[in-house]
Amino acid sequence: MLQKNSLKKIIEIIGTILCFYSVFCQYIIRLNISDLSAGMVTLNHFSFFTILTNLLVGVFFISQLLPKENKLHLFFASHKTALATTIYIFMVGLLFNILLRKIYHPSGIEGINNNLLHVFIPLLVQIYWILFIQKKHIQYFDIAYWLVYPILYFTYLLFKGHFTHFYQYPFFNVDELGYSRVLLHSLFLIISFIIISSTYIFLNNKLAKKLSFQESIEHK
Repeated sequence: MLQKNSLKKIIEIIGTILCFYSVFCQYIIRLNISDLSAGMVTLNHFSFFTILTNLLVGVFFISQLLPKENKLHLFFASHKTALATTIYIFMVGLLFNILLRKIYHPSGIEGINNNLLHVFIPLLVQIYWILFIQKKHIQYFDIAYWLVYPILYFTYLLFKGHFTHFYQYPFFNVDELGYSRVLLHSLFLIISFIIISSTYIFLNNKLAKKLSFQESIEHK
């Protein structure tokens, strides 16, 4: 039976490989099938929240393979950073499977990559967080800091879309929906993010309290 540390390292290696494989394999496929210039394909590909967040997860897994005194390791090993990363990739999986699965269903290698990015990797990160991330008390106010990433992304998407008229997601398409509906959609997503983050923090704090109680019993 695998020891916990060995399982942890295996998940980190698998997670790193799958994140970068799926992101860049999907990029190569888009380069080959698109009529756009390589520059536009690159810009569009690396402007998807899915792609950026999976790259973030890839860096997260790499950081955990580094020595414990490494600054990148210390940053991502923080219980707050690890939980924020877990929530971001959970949102990737949730939103795709609820809102986009019916309108985008590729086959072949592209379909495999799509499921890696939106199903397998998000689930792998949830398992990793449950098993290996230390649970410490987190304030609900920390959600305000975690919102910076999605809000900056949304702002960038509108700015980019204004000039390129290419929007990564149909619910952000200002050209078709107008700013009022797009802003309403973004508000709904922000509220959803706050609710989901609050749920994660609640579970985290419950687990932290339980572990703290168990440790106090063991030291008596």
